[in-house]
Amino acid sequence: MYRRELIQIIGAAATAAAQAPKQFLSTAQLTKLESLTETILPDAKQTKVAAYIDLMLQHADEPARRMWTSGIEKLTNVEEAAREEMNPKTEAGRFFVVLKRTTIEAHYLLLSGGHNMSQGFAGCTHANHAG
Repeated sequence: MYRRELIQIIGAAATAAAQAPKQFLSTAQLTKLESLTETILPDAKQTKVAAYIDLMLQHADEPARRMWTSGIEKLTNVEEAAREEMNPKTEAGRFFVVLKRTTIEAHYLLLSGGHNMSQGFAGCTHANHAG
């Protein structure tokens, strides 16, 4: 599979997730996740990082789902958890490390190729890839 095709598939899945009301997380969990991702990266709400994470959780295994739902619940103080980032000792601190990495990766993935979940995915328009 070519990189371009993979990006188009991911883009189509992300667009479908933005339009589809189906979600794994509860509305309250999704709202909190959106707030947490926005705290980590101010553009995360615009690129719908929380909706993307929710889409990934719809297809995740049960241990990953439990880790995310428990982490969202237990992470009440982002500033305190961030202080543990280099040596996390608490569940909230360990979850913060995963949340931060996932937020940044998802944000830039959603922006790749001009795509974000609030717009359609046109594919790469670079001269070497167009067509």
